[in-house]
Amino acid sequence: LLPEMALEGTYTKAKPGALRYFFYTFRFVFCLFLFLGSLIAWRQTGIGILPAMGVLFLVLAMISVLLEYGNSGLFANAEVIGMTCGGFGKNAFFIKTGKLEWASKKATLWKERRGFGTIEVGFLGPRAACVVRVRNLENGSYQELSRLAR
Repeated sequence: LLPEMALEGTYTKAKPGALRYFFYTFRFVFCLFLFLGSLIAWRQTGIGILPAMGVLFLVLAMISVLLEYGNSGLFANAEVIGMTCGGFGKNAFFIKTGKLEWASKKATLWKERRGFGTIEVGFLGPRAACVVRVRNLENGSYQELSRLAR
């Protein structure tokens, strides 16, 4: 590893209470409706492969959500910020603190009351890749990150 990427500090992962918020995604809701539609079509037509395909897509969506929950995390110290996110493809970002432009937290009212939010970080870099987002981390992670961003 490069010296800049040395992780000296605590790595904050998503807490177990945030797991249900990871299921509030388009891909999971779409697969859930696809499964329900396949059950209705199976009752109408009698084609047995439709529910099996609906279950397959629903299971893949659940695995993707669980992997995203397991891969979400944040690390920050005075020199570098490390963020990991993603479902089937885990992405790890290491950003020098000096290159950090802004940090923000977004949350719905219910997530805010429970102490969770989506953390976004903007940094100097190519326009297509200069924003990193990690979903459903606790508020303490954002407070530590905003303290470093100043």
